[in-house]
Amino acid sequence: MIRRNPTTESSEGYFINSSIENQYEFVLGHWVNDSEFAGAVCLPPKAKDPMIGTQDPAESIFVIPQPNGAPPTKITGFSTFIKIRAAAYCFLPSITAIKFTSTLG
Repeated sequence: MIRRNPTTESSEGYFINSSIENQYEFVLGHWVNDSEFAGAVCLPPKAKDPMIGTQDPAESIFVIPQPNGAPPTKITGFSTFIKIRAAAYCFLPSITAIKFTSTLG
């Protein structure tokens, strides 16, 4: 679930999964900040996700392909757009732990 808070211009996300490493850390480490993750798309070597990637204005680049073989539009020199101010990893008990807890006392 993702919820937007208009008073602070922020978003909150609640995600339930079996491995935080395989979900959040992988997405940030490879998809967002690694141009080689896109594979056949052939992004520039320093390309990162323009909205949530960690950008260095001296190296930032975003290429927008154009139709009919026209030269792509290249945007450079931009800073990180999204600033993460906090994150929390909250773990829920497993089914096994819930069953065990129900047998106590």
